[in-house]
Amino acid sequence: MTNEKKSIKKCPRCNAKTYANMKKCENCNLIFERLKFASNQEAKKAILNRQREKVIYTSQFPPDLQRWKAGVICACFGFLGLHNIYVGRYIKGAFSFIFSLMTMILLLMLDPSLQSNLYSSWLLIPSALVFYFWFYDLFLIGINKYKVPVALKMPEQQFDK
Repeated sequence: MTNEKKSIKKCPRCNAKTYANMKKCENCNLIFERLKFASNQEAKKAILNRQREKVIYTSQFPPDLQRWKAGVICACFGFLGLHNIYVGRYIKGAFSFIFSLMTMILLLMLDPSLQSNLYSSWLLIPSALVFYFWFYDLFLIGINKYKVPVALKMPEQQFDK
């Protein structure tokens, strides 16, 4: 039974289970060899140009994106969502950035006597969300399960042989 578990992998695009020796996913027809030629820079361009059909999310970091850099950025500036901006997850990064700024501005505007009583304040909700996403992303980067957007640059015809 352990050999069966080792010989099965998940497709990075559709998460369908497939055999490890398969060359392409039977569910979505992703050719696994193409992931070697994946590009995060191309995915960022496609996301900004609203061409999301060209982008897949995978936990396999492409050659033009370093996992250790994403981890360091997340550890230092994760509360601002800068690690999400670095990898091209702009919506999640903007969410974290806006909620962080909102929390900081509200903390500055609050009366100092109320700042010590944050647990009863509604300010706890946005800051709790930011810290949850920050630590959860740091954990996922650490165990190599953090999904990054990639675009596949190679044409399919080269791998259909």
